[in-house]
Amino acid sequence: MPRPLESLCKDLSSQIIKGEFPHKFVNLNTLNYKGIWPSAEYYYKEKTQENSSVFDLKASCIEYLERDCRSLHEILIKFQSLIYKLVNIDPLTHSTIASISNRAWRILDKDSIKDLYNIPYNKEIFKHFKEAYHGGLCEVYKPYINKGSYLDVNSQYSTAMYLSNFPIGKPQYIESNNLDDYYGVCFAKIDTCNSDNTERGYFTI
Repeated sequence: MPRPLESLCKDLSSQIIKGEFPHKFVNLNTLNYKGIWPSAEYYYKEKTQENSSVFDLKASCIEYLERDCRSLHEILIKFQSLIYKLVNIDPLTHSTIASISNRAWRILDKDSIKDLYNIPYNKEIFKHFKEAYHGGLCEVYKPYINKGSYLDVNSQYSTAMYLSNFPIGKPQYIESNNLDDYYGVCFAKIDTCNSDNTERGYFTI
């Protein structure tokens, strides 16, 4: 659930609200503080609570952390209930939103996927496909271009999945250097160089 806990509490009408806490007020000298409530400058967001009682930092911290945990627990229960009512699956048995979505799609849209064939699972095939999954932009260096432009396009994965064809069916191995001979997944070694051929490099996909 890629949302702040406070927003999730509002979205799902949680009975337990995370609340506010003066995080910036906490330091070694204030751990046992009891006195007037900290001013708005000690809060990360706009202070909305009105308090006239004595502020006990230790007690307030414990109360804040308890609300944090209890509100998160309530959100998880509500989220679990919503997904279960929608597609009769327990979202807590899946690790990611993507896996929940995939499972829900297979349940709600059976007709559109009835002709799809899963790639047979075995260690040899899995090894080849695993080598292809390196994630998105994960360079440990800052790329630069002497002449040209560098573009990063959002949502390329989802767009490709929606608009492109995908190789399905029973896989077969083809050893050919001509990519026009087949449609599927290939193992390739790319030779790169500058226009003047002074710098060369290789990477494998």
